[in-house]
Amino acid sequence: MELLKQLHEQYAINNNANLSSIVTLVAAMIVVVGYFFYVYVHSTLKFSGDCNLLYTNGKYSLDALLIISVGTIFVIEALSCLCVYQGIAQRKEQFITYAIRVKTFGENFLNESDIFPKGYHPFGKNVKEAIQGLYGELYTLFSFTKRFLIILVIIKLAAHVYYFSQWPSPDWDLVGILSVLFSFFAIFLILGYGCCYTQKQYHSYCLREKEYEKMASIEIKEEANKQSFICKILMIFEKK
Repeated sequence: MELLKQLHEQYAINNNANLSSIVTLVAAMIVVVGYFFYVYVHSTLKFSGDCNLLYTNGKYSLDALLIISVGTIFVIEALSCLCVYQGIAQRKEQFITYAIRVKTFGENFLNESDIFPKGYHPFGKNVKEAIQGLYGELYTLFSFTKRFLIILVIIKLAAHVYYFSQWPSPDWDLVGILSVLFSFFAIFLILGYGCCYTQKQYHSYCLREKEYEKMASIEIKEEANKQSFICKILMIFEKK
């Protein structure tokens, strides 16, 4: 029992010890997004046409904006993957504390005790809910930031198309077209990898849930069956 007590306490200690890492993630996002906005504000509506990414008076070309947007989304996606890993790792550790509580109070301890709130268990979580605590909130923030930056880049490109669609001075060139295609292809690969990584980590959560489901009460099993639709799909593919 003393060993189980130590494991239970260590779960809370580990969660509290992650505050510094969360501050680091937020600071990293502020830096990269701040530099993106600096380039965005100081960029023109023209492509460079060569390898020179700067115009006169310190203005950046659209090529530079596209490059910095790819780098920014890459960094944010990397931070998002860190949140997914750490948040789901904490959620999987919660199964151990849940098992300790079942061993101590019985499988119906959530209904019979006034201490624990309803839903205080790790079962039946969707992708966002499986990422525990502040890591889940940061994951949502990073997802919103990525979409917002992509929309800003599209607006800039739309302004370029509108401005230079006026004849007789079109600004369509091979460098500009290749820059756009390469940038959006790179962004697509980055976001695709992040999505696959998230599903992989969520699948590990589903496997852990499967290990401990025999310890869940009937009410929790019914609740989990309603919520974890994606988990069921992943487990079907796992069996195949």
